[in-house]
Amino acid sequence: MSENVPHSLMNIGDLAKPIDSLINRVSDFIGGAFAPHQIKRIAKANAEAAIIDAQNETYISEIKVRAAHRIEAEQVRHQRSMEEIVQKSTPLLEDKSRPEDVDNDWLEAFFSHARLVSNEEMQLIWAKILAGEVNKPGAFSKRTLDLVSKLSHSEAELFTKLCGYVFDISGYGHQPLIFSVTDDVYKGNGLGFKEVQLLESTGLIESHTSGVGLVIHGVHGWLTGQYHERILKVVIKDVQERFPLGKIDFTNSGRELFLLSGCKPVDGFFEYIQEVWKNWIVTE
Repeated sequence: MSENVPHSLMNIGDLAKPIDSLINRVSDFIGGAFAPHQIKRIAKANAEAAIIDAQNETYISEIKVRAAHRIEAEQVRHQRSMEEIVQKSTPLLEDKSRPEDVDNDWLEAFFSHARLVSNEEMQLIWAKILAGEVNKPGAFSKRTLDLVSKLSHSEAELFTKLCGYVFDISGYGHQPLIFSVTDDVYKGNGLGFKEVQLLESTGLIESHTSGVGLVIHGVHGWLTGQYHERILKVVIKDVQERFPLGKIDFTNSGRELFLLSGCKPVDGFFEYIQEVWKNWIVTE
């Protein structure tokens, strides 16, 4: 990789090493980091060359000229989207990020999707994914990239809303605790049957509505459930007990994307779970 990759697009002064490494790593996939005015100039030059070649043919038609102009506009739009996403990812890099360890096929898949994203909030999601993969190579599967590419802005917002109901349970990880969407703590926040069904159709969650739903079974001992800064301590006294975790679980992709959700605590939800788990809570 050339050490003379231009960095003018980023406009961030003296680049820290992780940012410099990222820009060099992705340059082959986005055509280098060009300044905004250069993007259009280069795309325009390529398109004009195509037009000139076409016009030299005696059978040139107007539709070929219009197609060349369309290609120019499309190239500019895609280039701008890719560069804006890279730019948004740079503040999210960690000092120990490893751009060199990110798989080439993964980057190819990432930019094939990212180039089509013009919505600023969706661009931020893609920027978080890029930074997350660079910080921890292997954090996001190509299946997740494909899923996110089909996600609408409203579906992404709904997923963030659901993530507001997640507890971090020791030994079991992040778990959405959705017991009954007819309860006010869910319904009052706009999370009902229709919304759950929609999220399930995206491939981010899966329902377990039959029987008792999701439970911890066959173990006993202490568990902690953390909800943002608040913690509940519970104890399962008998291996025959079924400790309830609700009716919804993340898919693998949903679990990967949860860490990017930036969700906020829902008013009253901690107290709601205290009531659900009251038979297991240990008070000090």
